[in-house]
Amino acid sequence: EHPKVKCVFQSNKGLNRTNNIALNMARGEYIMRLDADDVLDINALAIMNNYLLRHPEVQLVFPDYYVTDKNGDVVDIVRRNKFEELTIYDHPAHGACTLVNRECLLDIGGYDEDFRCQDGWDFWIKFIRKYNVANINLPLFYYRQHGTNLTRDESRLIETRQKILSKHSEGAKRQLRTTAIIPVRG
Repeated sequence: EHPKVKCVFQSNKGLNRTNNIALNMARGEYIMRLDADDVLDINALAIMNNYLLRHPEVQLVFPDYYVTDKNGDVVDIVRRNKFEELTIYDHPAHGACTLVNRECLLDIGGYDEDFRCQDGWDFWIKFIRKYNVANINLPLFYYRQHGTNLTRDESRLIETRQKILSKHSEGAKRQLRTTAIIPVRG
């Protein structure tokens, strides 16, 4: 019943189609996808929003995160600050709990509805070609893993990732290796 909250009830249209529906309905400056089985830290939005306000050159910010089991118990912490060891092409932001400038996301065409999973990979490749991104080296959400996660089907994920990568040319891959990423210490 909050005037700024709009609820949409629909049949399952797939993750990327649903992401685009939300993107096109949103009216705020930033957008974040939060999956039903994930939980934000109480300070996550404030920390990420404040970072974006202090760094106007950055259009997307993402945190580290906790991995929890089906009961919500923390089993791991995923730290995303070792970009000097990897190319940013190899290490995209998590699809959920990433705060992104809505206009920039619209500018890159939103989410590719040809892909049924791995929404973060295609979005990441398109986004970092044009915009700066930053990692906040604090775990600010709880990513729950259980037997029914989409991310448990590794063969499906690998197949989709291959399709996404083949969609992007070699020239784009070289360009991605030169895009700036700014790790932030918590």
